[in-house]
Amino acid sequence: MKIKMKFISLFAVLLFGVWLLVGCSGYNFYSKWTDAGATLPKDHIFTVVSLDEVQKKIESKETFALLYATTESTSSVKVVTSLQTQATYLQVSDKTIFFLDAADYIETASARDEIRQKINMKDPMDSTMDDPVIMTFKEGVIDVDTSFVSKGTTQPFIRSGKVQYASLASYIFKELLV
Repeated sequence: MKIKMKFISLFAVLLFGVWLLVGCSGYNFYSKWTDAGATLPKDHIFTVVSLDEVQKKIESKETFALLYATTESTSSVKVVTSLQTQATYLQVSDKTIFFLDAADYIETASARDEIRQKINMKDPMDSTMDDPVIMTFKEGVIDVDTSFVSKGTTQPFIRSGKVQYASLASYIFKELLV
């Protein structure tokens, strides 16, 4: 009986330790982005994903929107706020935009090549760029890629060479993620 109780106690301590590590090691989107200046509610529309998770979504032929950005970019901070504001305005706060942290890939050409190879992003942001990239996928196929402004399906969201994030957000929330 003592061995059984020791085993159960050890298992409980181990389980608590794993829970503690998982809970403390994740990327806290709300904290990182509000610290950078974004205006977000705690129950925001963004879900952090890894590159492998994005690749699996594509392979599974899912329809989704992806934001590739970093808190170091002032434009990215404005876009995060804009997307959240549009979701609130359109009353679609139950929709999700997946977020891939560009900070993990921005510094080296080989890391950006990994992005190109795994999800076919035309031009991942590097340390000299300020604009985030938004990609939309319809059943796993690239629909909009703001790093590829001459792409036909991206052009409706470009004016004077700049991405019109509010109109892109309306498209995402009212047409893509229905």
